[in-house]
Amino acid sequence: MYTALKSRMDSLEKERERKGIRYDIFCGFLAGLSETMDLPVNFNERLFHRLVDHATVCQDGRVVFSFCNSMEVSTGIYCLCL
Repeated sequence: MYTALKSRMDSLEKERERKGIRYDIFCGFLAGLSETMDLPVNFNERLFHRLVDHATVCQDGRVVFSFCNSMEVSTGIYCLCL
């Protein structure tokens, strides 16, 4: 009984630590976002890096942007040939 409860407590402590880390990351994200007074009309590299975790370029011509909040957005790549 003690071993099972100890294991459960350790598991809950690890989960609490993970959630604390996510909270800190989210607070940093909000602080960075609050620095922008208006919605950006032009590309803002600093805001982009705060929002986007990574981007995946697919062979079918799509780019999938994975945001820091685990959301994903897929868009096509358009090439203007001169």
